[in-house]
Amino acid sequence: MKYIKSFLLFALLVLFPFFSWYYLRGGINYRKQALKELENKTALPAEVQSIYTPTMEDQITLFNMGGSESSISKLNDQFGKVPEYRSIDLTQASDSLAIIARQSLGTYQDKAYLLVDDSMRLRRTYVENDEDLKLLVKHIATLLPFDIKKKENKDDK
Repeated sequence: MKYIKSFLLFALLVLFPFFSWYYLRGGINYRKQALKELENKTALPAEVQSIYTPTMEDQITLFNMGGSESSISKLNDQFGKVPEYRSIDLTQASDSLAIIARQSLGTYQDKAYLLVDDSMRLRRTYVENDEDLKLLVKHIATLLPFDIKKKENKDDK
């Protein structure tokens, strides 16, 4: 009985905190690595900023420059209900503003997706393949804010 109590005390005071620290450290390192991948920030062309500023402020925006319909559908299913996420499809550019935006982003025509942060800076570009789509999901999740107060308010209702 004495050994059991000693082991439980040791586990409570040493093992559980160690494993918690190890687990949390892994999560922090994962997030730091994802943010390092997103360090390259360039400004959006002025034309695009002037067109989309009212709708892009405080939102993570994904420009579809030629991604497949199924990939966009999956991304919108995953992030579409998040108020800080917005997807803008420039492949079906029918109105004049979308055509101007697509022409302004012409240097990225070989890319399928452009990820823009909440301060309207281009964070990264992606092509249409499984590896880049997984990276895109990881980067969107990293950039999206997690507001604990919003979550607590939803739980109270």
